[in-house]
Amino acid sequence: MALRESEERYRTLYSNTPVMMHEIDSDGCLTNVNNYWLEVLGYERDEVIGQKAIRFMTEESARYVAKTTLPEFIKTGRHTDLPLQFVKKTGQVIDVLLSAVAERDEAGEFARSLTVLIDITERKKAEDALRESEERFRGAIESLQEGFALYDAEDRLVVMNDEYRRLNTSAQEIFDKGLCYEDLLRANIQRGAIADAIGREEAFVRERPEQHR
Repeated sequence: MALRESEERYRTLYSNTPVMMHEIDSDGCLTNVNNYWLEVLGYERDEVIGQKAIRFMTEESARYVAKTTLPEFIKTGRHTDLPLQFVKKTGQVIDVLLSAVAERDEAGEFARSLTVLIDITERKKAEDALRESEERFRGAIESLQEGFALYDAEDRLVVMNDEYRRLNTSAQEIFDKGLCYEDLLRANIQRGAIADAIGREEAFVRERPEQHR
């Protein structure tokens, strides 16, 4: 009786946990999925049970799993935060982190796995947008005719363009070491421009010096 009640509680918890979960056998076929898995991907249970798990992944993820991660998982019995892409019934692709642990039989052979999928689609979009923004920013400052430098709240030089490096011979050393504006003063850069830029938490621009005639 106690064992039956424990199993029922487990099944209830498994089915209703608000995280995608599935189980596979040694052939990589789905033997169980929870309700949230079905809800996120948009399938009915009878559409997925018995199907290869890779059928619900993008082609790239499916190839990677079939050739690399599944054989490794059956051997080692563990995966942690494996980045993959699954495809909803609508065709929409989602990014997930997959973690899994294997259950083995008395002979030590792989019997099944318990797998958890964390949907990181929105986080991935935000990271990609930030990366694109940073690339556009760096492209913009490199296109400037003037030397350009940017400091953080700790007065450390964090961004500079090639023209700034050319104008200030010690700039690369300052950048590499994360030195503050007192070090820049020793590099013969005006105190007023640096202090004013740091006070506003902005960048400062040093104009190209006039060429000697």
